[in-house]
Amino acid sequence: MKKQNLKLAEKAQQTFKGVCILVLSLCLNNRLLSQSEPAKFGISATSSISGAGFGTMYTPGVFYQKNNCKIELGMNVQKRKLNISGIQTNFEYTLFDDSKGCYERSLAGGLELFVFSTIKYSSDAYLSTSQIKREKMIGKDGNIPYENLKYTAVEGYVGVGLKIKLSNKLKFNNSIGFGGWKTLEGENGLYRDYNGVSISLTTGLSYDF
Repeated sequence: MKKQNLKLAEKAQQTFKGVCILVLSLCLNNRLLSQSEPAKFGISATSSISGAGFGTMYTPGVFYQKNNCKIELGMNVQKRKLNISGIQTNFEYTLFDDSKGCYERSLAGGLELFVFSTIKYSSDAYLSTSQIKREKMIGKDGNIPYENLKYTAVEGYVGVGLKIKLSNKLKFNNSIGFGGWKTLEGENGLYRDYNGVSISLTTGLSYDF
């Protein structure tokens, strides 16, 4: 099972690199083709969850957008203990955007479809409450202080998302990503996989200045 997870993780990493290169190529191409749109700056607030065992992450962030390309930097705060666990970077490319209202009277009115890649770095992450319960049920060593364990890990995901326009500047964002995580440091004698593949679900709000 461990070998299979490692193979899947390697494939996920290769796919992630490929999508990152594709997104960067699209951004460069988009910049060359269109220089008319002004750059946008904004803030965002999202919550996300993956299979890495760290539970829900709240991420306040800032972003820069030029034409169809968007770069975002955020700080990850774990739901458990409101622990500041690390940072993340998002790269987005918009495939469809009805910001000009071309489809206002159709089902596509106010929608924005995008692809993305996300890298999360956790330097001080606790196990989630549900992961701790799982470890206590399965684990045989009752002396391990599960509540106090901390991990350093990297997560990478690529996927697709949809934004719903709530006002001229406010958008409701939802996305799903596919990828995995690699633990760099922390207790490895648990039921939790040290490295693995997972999906990531994200929802939140963004505001353009």
